[in-house]
Amino acid sequence: GVFRYTPGTATVEALPIDAEGVRGLPSADARALVVARNGHLWIGTFDAGLVRHDPATQAWQRWHLGNNTASSLWHPMVLALHEDRSGRIWIGTLTGLNVLEPESGQLIRIAKREDQAGGLAGDLVRVIHESADGTVWV
Repeated sequence: GVFRYTPGTATVEALPIDAEGVRGLPSADARALVVARNGHLWIGTFDAGLVRHDPATQAWQRWHLGNNTASSLWHPMVLALHEDRSGRIWIGTLTGLNVLEPESGQLIRIAKREDQAGGLAGDLVRVIHESADGTVWV
């Protein structure tokens, strides 16, 4: 699960679990975590995709494998998350990389390209980093 620690009161609160991902995490097995500049909490799970939680409104939103279209995650196992300087969320999965535009909800897939430049060298994405010049390293 995911827990929130409040230093001022020394209290610990578990985020709720909800298999549908409507009122909580769809899975207790979190693998990646990012707190965005706007305060939203992005959580990558072992088997239930990506979840965004807004602590101010208690709203939850979920992205998952879906019907394997261009607007779905490559895989429900999210291993890495990163918010870039433009506010996009980079999502590393077991079988590829997605980039989410939070404002529009558009989810982009970046695929492995064995015979071309401009794609991933492999499917598994475990680490995402942005350097000072804005280059995103995968």
